[in-house]
Amino acid sequence: MVNRAWDIAVIAGDGTGPDIIAATVPVIEAVKKKFKLNINLTFGEGGLHCVEKYGTNLPPETLELLKRSDCVIKGLCVFYETFFWLNFYRYHLTA
Repeated sequence: MVNRAWDIAVIAGDGTGPDIIAATVPVIEAVKKKFKLNINLTFGEGGLHCVEKYGTNLPPETLELLKRSDCVIKGLCVFYETFFWLNFYRYHLTA
């Protein structure tokens, strides 16, 4: 059987996302080693912290990474819209 290469995009995100990814990546690496799989992990940016830096929560570089990847492992990403509504609720509806 041919050992197909798997290109996996990894986006840590924000909130608890980086913690989830930090726990997930070693598991993938262990499975890769045990079963001699050809898995390539490529890390990209995504989440609320990208809005200030790029003007969007999913930068163009990350979108391109996703397009050329076989799959994605994504931690929690708080998107701007979610952040807006959470703050709206917190400051305007709970007074």
